Amino acid sequence: MLKIVAVFPPPTTGMTHVTKAIAERLSETIDVRRFVVSKTDGKARFWSFRKHLALLRQLTRAIFSDPQKAPVYIVLDAGQGAWGSLVLVLLAKLNGVPLIIHHHVFSYVEASTLATRSVFAVAPAETLHITLCPCMADKLKRLYGDSVRTSVLSNAAFIAPSEAQRSPARALNSVGFLGNITREKGILLFLETMRVLEDRDITLSAIIAGPISDVEIRSEVDAFIAEAPERRSYRGPVYGEDKAAFYQDIDALLFPSQYRNEAQPVTIYEALAVGCPVLATDRGCIPDQLPSEWVFDQECFVASAGDLLEIWAKRDGEFEQAANLGCSVWVEAQAMAQKELQALSEQMLR
Repeated sequence: MLKIVAVFPPPTTGMTHVTKAIAERLSETIDVRRFVVSKTDGKARFWSFRKHLALLRQLTRAIFSDPQKAPVYIVLDAGQGAWGSLVLVLLAKLNGVPLIIHHHVFSYVEASTLATRSVFAVAPAETLHITLCPCMADKLKRLYGDSVRTSVLSNAAFIAPSEAQRSPARALNSVGFLGNITREKGILLFLETMRVLEDRDITLSAIIAGPISDVEIRSEVDAFIAEAPERRSYRGPVYGEDKAAFYQDIDALLFPSQYRNEAQPVTIYEALAVGCPVLATDRGCIPDQLPSEWVFDQECFVASAGDLLEIWAKRDGEFEQAANLGCSVWVEAQAMAQKELQALSEQMLR
């Protein structure tokens, strides 16, 4: 048996999507019991505090409902939230419960904090740490000790076959941005890149999707669209059929994230799965997700991505090759991820 104590959608994020998916997939081979926390009221106020309090209650239920002390799966939080995770880890240890900790954040893999060092110090020695890529596992060991037990499981294992699956585009006509519309997620770099292309007389459609909460950023997006409304649009948050339609309407995706917690974006795999090549910044596991020629340092993203998009826009043959390469990268990533998931399932059964 495995007990999962974690946040499930809502809210719908890459992390909660993977948590739900891993529960579903592992339940195919082992007995999985869910102790769910969700943000059902939609209120952002004090969400982090309310979340960790609810996780603590659910972990207490999970521990004391089972005299056999089955392993418990949790997700390690970042920033101040890591202190909440520390309380969970300490409670599990005091009650002799084996732990499986899933890591979805890269910031504490690059540089430790007092909270994360405390988590690793308190966690039972046999704790299994699930990482998203080999690079993440290596850095975790270097930072927190070679004795840390790791198992790699890519998010590619949890990208379902999409109804938007299509043959790769043969020409580049439109470029998309999907995610939280913030500076950290790179929306300003996206706008600048598209403007650079316009200055070079490269006319491409720009489609932006995702939630905007910052008034200044909304003004920036509105101004960008107003410059060429016939080929620029903002669709708001997209889920389900709306997200599938978004992917149908773009030929390439830009993912210029500057977010310090960025690890292995599900969005990148979703785009590759439907035949869209992705140009991104070198955050977290992203260099393991994409061909090296599609990954740039954030300082040179606009110039480098602009140069490559210009080539693709002018040379249909090269863009078609890129689209086919993206599909091949996705097929390989998914095949490897399925093997990782199978290995993890067998490990848990043992």
